[in-house]
Amino acid sequence: MRRAPRRLAAFGVAAALLLCATAQAQGRGLDTVVGAAIKRGYAALHGCYRKLAAIDRGRGGTVFVEVVLGGADRIASAKVVRDEIKSKTLGACLAGVVARWRLAGAGAAGARAGNTIVIPLTFRASPRRPSVSVSDLVAAPAGAGVSARALLTRRNSGARKATMRLLSVQKRLALAPTPKADRALVVLRGRGSVRSVRGGRLRAGSTVSIPAGRAVTVRGRGLELLQVTVPLARNAKVGAAERVRVVAERRKRGVKLAGGKLRIMPLLDRQRLGHQRFYLGRLRAAKGLKVPEHMHLTEAEVLYLARGGGRFFLEGERHVVAGQMGIYIPSGKMHAMLVDADLDSVQVYAPAGPEQRFFKKKKK
Repeated sequence: MRRAPRRLAAFGVAAALLLCATAQAQGRGLDTVVGAAIKRGYAALHGCYRKLAAIDRGRGGTVFVEVVLGGADRIASAKVVRDEIKSKTLGACLAGVVARWRLAGAGAAGARAGNTIVIPLTFRASPRRPSVSVSDLVAAPAGAGVSARALLTRRNSGARKATMRLLSVQKRLALAPTPKADRALVVLRGRGSVRSVRGGRLRAGSTVSIPAGRAVTVRGRGLELLQVTVPLARNAKVGAAERVRVVAERRKRGVKLAGGKLRIMPLLDRQRLGHQRFYLGRLRAAKGLKVPEHMHLTEAEVLYLARGGGRFFLEGERHVVAGQMGIYIPSGKMHAMLVDADLDSVQVYAPAGPEQRFFKKKKK
């Protein structure tokens, strides 16, 4: 690695660091009591902030929580009195966490029941963080019987050349044409079909290619889909003959590398699509695989980790990644990975190109 990785907290996938929390009350002893409570509640506080960071990592600031002490050093009530981040959801979550605290030692420090303390909780925006956990996402309606969770976006991970979202479909999904973006659907779970497409049956592992300007209708019950959206480059052209198509995953296909520890399975590539606007495939890696540091000069890489995980390095900074997580790697950024648990992922390059190195090695 070019730079020594920095050690992160145990919940290192959090998008922000809690900077300070000092009670605005008389007596340094009470400051110490509140500081200890903050330390004990550190993970829960960040659990609140991760929900916001999964939407927008650029938002940071201080939330001031006012608490009223009750008996036995417990907190009788907690409310937000000032919110620089301006998120009612975050404020309610933080107040709920603080309300459950017991400020052990507050009485000994001179505090009495009925006293009021204002606790400032400061979070730093961290737009450089490349990963987003599915567990931090909030589902939103996306049509009748469809819910969506935005996994990788420009606001939460800086994703520009390709984005990802998760779709849950109860009966039917109708996607209108997007004139300026290609799309792909990967079936994570369930069975269904694509209307008016030959060989359009869907099952886990199936992939649907949707060229820019094309609409698609998917039918199925209990379908869980990963949608990838790739904006067209300024001079890109979509051929008149390009059509919606379904590609089934065949596990016997693909390339084995690194002594069998790495398996690459192309699904939507230049041969199937007839263009190089993007590439999509499955990447599976065994525990112990070391992906050396490298970069893609003009292509972004996007990963959806279905399971497994390890230590991911972006520009020398370490990030702990795990299953049910999205990762966005901008073009021109050095990155590497150590696989700590067998990995199964969806891999996207936008535009296509870097995947060719896998198949060149096979021919040797």
